[in-house]
Formats: sequence, structure tokens, C-alpha cells
Amino acid sequence: MSGKSEHNEIIAHAAKTHLAPLGCEQKRRSRVWLSDQRAWAIMVEFQPSGFSKGCYLNVAPCWLWHPERFLSFGYGPVRVNGFISFETAEQFEPEADALAQQAADAVLRIRKEFDTPGAIAEKLAAAAQDYTCWRAHDAAIANGLIGDTQASLQFFQKIILSQSDAAWLADLQSLSADLARRLSDPRDFRERIFAIMSEARKKNKLPDDPHFLDDWRTRDA
Repeated sequence: MSGKSEHNEIIAHAAKTHLAPLGCEQKRRSRVWLSDQRAWAIMVEFQPSGFSKGCYLNVAPCWLWHPERFLSFGYGPVRVNGFISFETAEQFEPEADALAQQAADAVLRIRKEFDTPGAIAEKLAAAAQDYTCWRAHDAAIANGLIGDTQASLQFFQKIILSQSDAAWLADLQSLSADLARRLSDPRDFRERIFAIMSEARKKNKLPDDPHFLDDWRTRDA
């Protein structure tokens, strides 16, 4: 084991020991592990520092209804633990193992906390009260998927009426307006979101699963 990669290999071994038994998979050879929850995922990041060897631990849900290539944390708080520094293998191995156990505990906690589409919609609606456009976007989609059209439309309207010169906001407003129009036809709304999710799964190399959206399907009005 080279000195340059020793701490990375220790982190990878600890993560595999504690996260792989839960069904989590490493994202290629990175420090990111994913728990695939079908319509969403839990992202575990053993975040490096630009100043010294070691890592932080970040764990949070990420939602697959964003039309982008890279997954991002979608609910906070994200940081689980402060920085653990690598000095020697003997010192770092038990600390990395404890950190990976914390990651596994966080995955199990998040699975329980977000165990149904209704729970997800409720928590995202509450989070969106501390308003940001992306939090409103998440809440709008989650509530639209469970059939709460009124709540969904209110969150989309917050985005559409926001004022900023940011290019990303113009794109988000265009998407929000399109999705808001589709709310009048629940099947059309869901199928559009499902298409976005399917594309996100492909872009992030998550396996194809014809049943990954079954939990979110509601009876048409």
C-alpha cells in the first residue's frame, strides 16, 4: 500500500465493511457510496480535504427528479462528522472504521425517516418553508407525485415568481412552468417526472429497474 493512497484504501475498506452489507455500492472508485432507494438515493461521501489527508463524512438523500448528470445532496443537515486526519495507519484505521459505522447508522436512519412517498413529501414541504428555489422544486414534485396538486402548485408558483438574473433560475422556472401545467393531468405529470428520473438513473449508471417507481404510483383521478 503506497503512502500516497494508504488513507484512501483504509477509507474504502472501512466503507465496504459497513456499507456493502446494507446494499450500498461504491460509485466507481470514488469516495462516494450510494444506497439506491429506487426513486431516490442516499449519498454517502467521505469528503476529502484540500489541505491534509483524511476525510469528513456527509450523508443525505438525493432526489432523482433533477435533470442533471451529477447527484447532489437534497436534504439537510448533510455533515455527519467533522474532519478525521490521517497521521499513521495505526491511528487512522479505527477512526475510519468508526466513521464508516456512523455512515451505516445514518443510512439506516434516513431509510426509516423517508420510508414512504407521503413521508418524503411532508418532510420536503416542511424544509421548503425555509425557502430556496431548489427546496421548493423538490417539495413541488414530491407533493405532485402523491396527488397533492394544491401544495405542488404553490411551490411551483414560488419558483416561477422568484426574481434573479441567474441563468440557472431561468431554466428552473421554465421547467417549473411546464410541470405546473401538467398538474391538471396527474398521469401526464407523473409520467414526465418518471421520464426525468429514468434519465437521471441512466446518467448516474444506476441499474435499470422496471419497478423502481411503483411506490409512487397513485390511482388516477
